[in-house]
Amino acid sequence: MKLCRVQKEEAKSKGPTVLPGWGSWSSDPTKPKKKNKKMQPRQEKKPNFKSNLVIKDSKTSLASHQLPQVPHPFKNLDDCQADLATPIGDTFMPKITVMKQTKPKVHVKLGAYLEPDEKDDI
Repeated sequence: MKLCRVQKEEAKSKGPTVLPGWGSWSSDPTKPKKKNKKMQPRQEKKPNFKSNLVIKDSKTSLASHQLPQVPHPFKNLDDCQADLATPIGDTFMPKITVMKQTKPKVHVKLGAYLEPDEKDDI
């Protein structure tokens, strides 16, 4: 009892907790915001109303998108990665360099007839 009275008297003697001119004329003092609870992960919904919808439950691995061996002109994986990492385009390189790198290797005149390759030729 005595502690409660002492605490109340101290609170009165300290003065108001809100400074005048800082929100007191427009409304009550602002309330502290509530912290959002962490969102729980949603369970996947399996629609049973669509017969033509196919949902794969297993996730595909990256192995299906990776190369089984290093492509022809490269000797090792590091050379291949370095070539893929270099940017291509006039935003990153001078225009002349881009033209040299993107120049076609085979030149065919416009309108020329090309015979299809035979299976034995490949």
